[in-house]
Amino acid sequence: MKRLCIIPARAGSKRIPGKNIKNFCGKPMVAHVIEAAQDSGLFDVLHVSTDSDEIASIAAEAGYKPDFMRPADLADDHASMMEVVKSVVDTYAAQGQVFDTVALLYATSPLLCPDDLKDACAQFESGNQDKALLAVTPFPAPIEQAFIIKDGSDDLRPDDEDGFAARTQDLKQACYDAGMFCFYSSAYIQNSQGAGDFTLFRGYKVPSWRVTDIDWPEDWEHAEKMYKALHS
Repeated sequence: MKRLCIIPARAGSKRIPGKNIKNFCGKPMVAHVIEAAQDSGLFDVLHVSTDSDEIASIAAEAGYKPDFMRPADLADDHASMMEVVKSVVDTYAAQGQVFDTVALLYATSPLLCPDDLKDACAQFESGNQDKALLAVTPFPAPIEQAFIIKDGSDDLRPDDEDGFAARTQDLKQACYDAGMFCFYSSAYIQNSQGAGDFTLFRGYKVPSWRVTDIDWPEDWEHAEKMYKALHS
């Protein structure tokens, strides 16, 4: 099996400026993800997809200078992740490099574990490759028992009245995207349209204590505390 790892890391980040290369526990954020991919020993090619010379330089310092830069039309807030991944796969194919398995690793997943990558890759390649394998984690509480807060008030209402009245043990466990990685076949990517088909996924479960979604400054602080605790 020939495998490609893609780490998308564009320059624009409004909520946490420079998020992909901001110092996280002693090294640029994206360097943690590059290191996990490298330590997994899975990939023939590791490509950091970026429109930024600075990010490309950091990837090069880690030993993975991008083979090409990301097109400007795929570096704004509106380009989907699948469009970015497809562009990378198509560009390599045009250069004569074809891969069996393609892994998308999110640049802001510093808790990424090489063992998860190895286990997930094995799960993907031994199963139905017509579907992608997405890292997911369970919601901390049943989604049927969520409250909705009305704008401009402190009033709460159940989002699902029937589910709210049910016993928790009678409700199915729901998961959400862990924001860590996804494995695809090249055929899946090349046949995709637009943002892709969100019904064609299998799940690789990651425990919630190793998952952090970094969107806001307080998320960053929380992630640093988790990282230090896990590496102490």
